[in-house]
Amino acid sequence: TMHRWVGTRDELLTEVMWHLTDRTIQRLHDQVQAAGITPATPELLGRYVQAVAGNTGVLRLQREEPDAFLRLCTTGASAFQRRIVARVAELLTADRAAGHITVDLDIDELAFATVRLLEAYAHAPTLTGQPADPARATRVLRAVLR
Repeated sequence: TMHRWVGTRDELLTEVMWHLTDRTIQRLHDQVQAAGITPATPELLGRYVQAVAGNTGVLRLQREEPDAFLRLCTTGASAFQRRIVARVAELLTADRAAGHITVDLDIDELAFATVRLLEAYAHAPTLTGQPADPARATRVLRAVLR
């Protein structure tokens, strides 16, 4: 069974969520690069919030199992949090190398803070009961990632 390959239900959910997230980020990265948008990371992550906000699986998990959703997405209880911080660090490193981001923080600190901002807007339905707000996420990320 799937559980034998990946372990617990939480580990299975984490692997599925990460697989879909990584594919989505790569697709959005390609779109932003093709459009020539710089810096790419704020736009890409704003689009990611939009993708999360419209994903029926995410919405269902947020609605039916909000505690599990937050534990798996936003804490060290699963590998998802470490993976998304690492992926955002890669994106920020590329933007910084191109001279598009000049924030004077260690890239890992900046990636962690960026992911926390991203989560606040992407997971707003679970955190605050408000709808996800991709436009606001993009504006805030542009302001922070200068």
